[in-house]
Amino acid sequence: MMAASRRDDLHSAYWSTLRADNPKAAITLEGANSQSDVEFHVYGVRIAERILGRMERMAPRPFAWSSIIDIGCGVGRFALPMACRFQHVYAVDISADIIEQAKAHCRSAPNISYHVNDGETLKDFPDASIDYAFCGGVLQHIKYFDVIASYFREALRVLRDGGLFAATFQVWQTEDVGSGRLGAKVTAKKLNAALADEPYAIRFLQIDPQDPVPHCFVILEKTARADARDFAAFPVDKGPFRTGVFEDLASCAAMALKWKETPRPVTFFDAG
Repeated sequence: MMAASRRDDLHSAYWSTLRADNPKAAITLEGANSQSDVEFHVYGVRIAERILGRMERMAPRPFAWSSIIDIGCGVGRFALPMACRFQHVYAVDISADIIEQAKAHCRSAPNISYHVNDGETLKDFPDASIDYAFCGGVLQHIKYFDVIASYFREALRVLRDGGLFAATFQVWQTEDVGSGRLGAKVTAKKLNAALADEPYAIRFLQIDPQDPVPHCFVILEKTARADARDFAAFPVDKGPFRTGVFEDLASCAAMALKWKETPRPVTFFDAG
């Protein structure tokens, strides 16, 4: 377990800086969307369906018979739609206060259990005990790359053989150590090195070129196969990820305007 001071540092860099009256403001890049419960939910469902739809095409086991762990669940924006698809959802977050918010947001779903973690590991979950893993919109806010790498390794550890780990994160950052809610730079080279001893194969890697704040959506399979392990060499899918899920939502009007801007440079394939 990480030292208490470091855990507090990670917590304060994110949740404890937020206004308690609107924790949804931490979940969405569009402030107005956090003010609309309905549209906040709709946006989350649409993103979840894109992720789960891609995972389901390569799923080794039907979702309805399976468990999934949502790493960094926040208020449960993705855990709730996942509960409609999976037998059980393990919702994990560093903040006990936010877990309480998730319980309220997801009160209609009896198949979600809630867990406060140490901000770096999934030590309360045994090896090879879960069918699928997910971490969405979380890693881009973690200021230390070794913590980001730890979540990749921990997701692979708790997965059963053949299980899938889906992660989404921003790929425009430039600093090796983040600041505040802006996380550390993540590159293919760093991931290759950090996961060199882990049992995985890359099954999907997407970067939407229309997104002005570039995101990477990656799916890893837990496997001992030696193929498809190089993030830098894996073919990049350039289909839409966030594009097309929000444009009809009134609360995302400012976000739609942002899509007219020139996208930030992708740093994921930098040599450093």
